[in-house]
Amino acid sequence: MFSCLFTFEEQASLSLTTQGATKIYKTLKDCVKQYQTFDLGADTYFEYVADPIIAYKDADYYQQNIFNLTPTSTMFYTDILTPGYDSEAKDFSYKQLHLLNEIYVDKELVLYDNMKLIPHEHEIGDIGFMEGYTHLGSCYFIHPEINQTLLDDLVEMIKGEDRDIRFGISMMTINGFTLRILGNRTYDIEHILLKVQQYINDQHYQRPVPFLRKY
Repeated sequence: MFSCLFTFEEQASLSLTTQGATKIYKTLKDCVKQYQTFDLGADTYFEYVADPIIAYKDADYYQQNIFNLTPTSTMFYTDILTPGYDSEAKDFSYKQLHLLNEIYVDKELVLYDNMKLIPHEHEIGDIGFMEGYTHLGSCYFIHPEINQTLLDDLVEMIKGEDRDIRFGISMMTINGFTLRILGNRTYDIEHILLKVQQYINDQHYQRPVPFLRKY
């Protein structure tokens, strides 16, 4: 089990990533667990761009992220789920991938995202789950100036990318959006998430996006 707590003072700014891909191999007993809590102060800007989570055959993984924001905090978050190599060429040979993300603003829950993929219980490659794709990307962005016009611009931008993906984007109940991307290659999803991050930084911060990949 891994547990991390990140605390940000007022007006802090941080771009955070992982040391590398999170690789989960065969899990013999209890599942691998990771807990992360992020406490953001007023007027904080926080980017968390994680490397892919790769689940190999018989992997069992649980991750919980809790984000505590103030009304003036801003956050950008991404993650990518991918199946690891399997000697029998099966796309979904892991036991379970369970990601739980909770976002609070002034201690009020504004997003509860409970993503649970269990291949032996469901045909997750089919309609209603992965829709024939193997990789899944997620993104959240919370900012006081988020509106429908920004979402429309992002939709048109993503549509203009020549990638074999499917995606959906939705407004939250607060000023923010959620984005899901289905694909068959990590690079395709990373490319789209980077384009979204670049657009946000251009529109709201007029600064370049830091290069956070290790390859």
